[in-house]
Amino acid sequence: MSIYDNSSDEFVRDIEFARFDLPAFQQWFGVASDNPMYDCYPITRQDTAFVEQYLNTPPAWDFAHFAYFVEAGTVQTSR
Repeated sequence: MSIYDNSSDEFVRDIEFARFDLPAFQQWFGVASDNPMYDCYPITRQDTAFVEQYLNTPPAWDFAHFAYFVEAGTVQTSR
């Protein structure tokens, strides 16, 4: 998850998901099951409870000052 400053659009920080359930995220964000979600998906107030299930430490949500996104930084594949 990436966080950006609303006033400057500058990157603030990343928060790594503790786990990532691709089918659940695809369903929640309305993405086709064959889409690996490499794009950027905005997180709204309505998404916070869902997203928090996958974070060890959720941020102090502040939508007035920050924008939150599900973004793929690196992709791990199983061998």
